[in-house]
Order: sequence, then structure tokens, then C-alpha cells
Amino acid sequence: MLELSKDEMVELLTRLKNEAQKEIPMLELEQHWTNIVHDGHLKQMNEFHEYFLKLQEVGYMRDVDSRRVFLNYPELYSQNSRFWKKSILQMLENSRDYGIPLDPTIMKNGFERIDEWLPCYKTFICGYADCHNYVQKCQKDHALFFEFVKWAESQDTMRRQSLLDALANPMQRLTRYRLLLEAIRKNTVGDAKQDTIQEMITRIEKAARDVDETLNKNDLRDKLIEVLKAIESYEAIDCKEFERIFSTKFYIPLADPMPYCVGEPQFRRVYLRDDLKMKDGKYGKKIDVHCILFTDLFLICKISNKRYGRLRILKSPIHITKLRIQRFPNHSNFVVTPINDFGMPSALYYFSATSTENTRKWFDMIDTALKDFYDLKHNVFLSIFSIFFF
Repeated sequence: MLELSKDEMVELLTRLKNEAQKEIPMLELEQHWTNIVHDGHLKQMNEFHEYFLKLQEVGYMRDVDSRRVFLNYPELYSQNSRFWKKSILQMLENSRDYGIPLDPTIMKNGFERIDEWLPCYKTFICGYADCHNYVQKCQKDHALFFEFVKWAESQDTMRRQSLLDALANPMQRLTRYRLLLEAIRKNTVGDAKQDTIQEMITRIEKAARDVDETLNKNDLRDKLIEVLKAIESYEAIDCKEFERIFSTKFYIPLADPMPYCVGEPQFRRVYLRDDLKMKDGKYGKKIDVHCILFTDLFLICKISNKRYGRLRILKSPIHITKLRIQRFPNHSNFVVTPINDFGMPSALYYFSATSTENTRKWFDMIDTALKDFYDLKHNVFLSIFSIFFF
């Protein structure tokens, strides 16, 4: 046997240590996926769902909506099992068959197909708030469901978690994948392998952004629905007469995606709302109004019930790109005019705020909303342009 020098021995020990440390994040990824798919939360929730359906088949809790309780856990479990087989399992088998260290680049095939399982995450995340509220309500109102939850939480695999906490586990899964892959990349030798892992990280980051965007849109839509619930009627015209003449059911599309934005649906958000005094024209009668500024429109309402926050839309909505605003010399009054498609003003609305500070706030927020609307249209255009030309 060749005798090693002291320096060679230290170099060998350092290399062995580095190799051992490199395996730690790889083993953590393996263990993480094993827990998720084989005996972890997804498998457990999928089994609870199956038990629940069996109980319903024999007559128990048929008035409880299983889809609202367990959302799409069966789909999440199925997609993650498929991901395991196409990604992690191939890497493990390669290591076991050839007696070599885990090769993270073998996982690339699974991460390249992320678009197949990303939609089920979006479905889960968008539905979780309703699931949480529904489970809480059923626990209070339904004795048998309360007993089912109590039984589920008594299982050893729950580790003293409540069912509601366990149901929320997939929320941070994509972030966890990214952190694990970044740890692996730091401990991987070779530019080619590092580049491959970086590609996987990039795909996960894009998927996480897509999910966050979906969640934000869902949150915006929920807030718009709450605003819509407060609106009793649209009084800019006689809606009943409109429906009678045109045989068209009238509705207020505040919670619909914004028009003039191509591509993915974009939902408006509320920038500012406040009580103001308004005159319709210079000699109009001064009345109390409640105005709401959205991303793409300005809404003039009348308060019909202050106690319950009920509103009636008084004037036709003004699109943010068609709105002109001018401050008066006293700085507490301002005028708004909607400009039609022919560049002509169609009305003059005189507003007075409670202070110059409130007036300044309206000007600032209208400028911000207009800028954000144009930025949104520009970004959507660039994303569509990149799809077709790059």
C-alpha cells in the first residue's frame, strides 16, 4: 500500500468531509419527499378523505360537503406521487444500482413537468380560506362531524396537530422545494450540474410567483365581492326599464376582470374611498356622496344606509383613462369630468372635501391608480410579446 504524506492525508480527509456534507441536503430532499408522498401529510389527508366518503356512503354526514372540507387533496396526493416516481425515485434507483452518490440532475425531468401539477396547488390555495371557515362552522353545527375531527386529531400521525392546521400544510410546499434545491446547488461540484439545478430552482421560483399571483388575484376578487355586496342598486338609469326594453339582465361587473387588459385576467383593487360633497354641474344641488377609486375606474355612490354601509351607484362609472381632475384655488374643492371616446366632456362634477389634505390624497391616489393601470397593461403586453417572439 502506498504511504500517504501528511498533506495528502489532510487533503483526502477534507475531500471526504466535503462529500459527506454534500449528501446532507440530498438526503434531506429524499426524506422530505418520502414523508410527503408515502407517510406524510398528503397521504394522511387523502386517507381521511377516503374514510369520510365511506362514512357518507353508509349514511353519515351526507349534508357535509367533502370537497369543501378536503379541497383537492386526492389530486395533490396523486400529482405528488407522480412527481416522486419521475424525479426522486429515479435518482434513488440510480444511486442504489450503481453505488454512486445521489445525482441531483436526474430530478430535472420531474421539475420540467411542473406545469402538470402547479394548477392543483392554485386550486388548493384559492379554496383554502373557504375550507377553513367551512370546517370551523361544521365543527360547531354538526355533532357527528365534530366527532370525526376529534377522531382524526387523535391519530398518532397527526402529531397533536389540529385538522385545520394539517389541512394548511401544502401552503408553503413550493418555498420548501426552492430552499432544498438551493442547499443542494451550494454543495454540488461542477458548473454543468450547478446550471441544471439552477434551472430547476428557476422553474420552482416561477411556479411560486404564479401561485402568489393567483392568491393575490383571489384576494382582490374577494374584496371586490365584499364591496359589491354593499351596493344595492345602480341609479344612473332606470334599470328595470332598461331590462324591459332590451331583454337584458342588468348586473354590476365590479368583481369581473378589468376590460382592456388582454391575457391573464386582471382584477381591480380599491385605492381610496371617502365621503365627499358633490354638485352635478355648477348650479346643481350639493349632496352627500361616497366615492370609490379602483385601479381602472372612479365610482360615485350615494349612501342609502349608513349603519350597514349600504350604497347606491349614482353616476355611470368613469374609466381611469377617461377621467380629468382639476383643483380649485381654495384647494379643498376639485372638479372631475369624464371624457368620452370622442374627446368631449360628458359631465362636470364639483366635489368638496373636508380638508386640503383629503383633496391632495385624491389627486395622489388617482395619479397612482392611473400609473398602475398603464404599468399593468404594459407588463401584460410584454409577457404576451415574449411568448410569441422569444
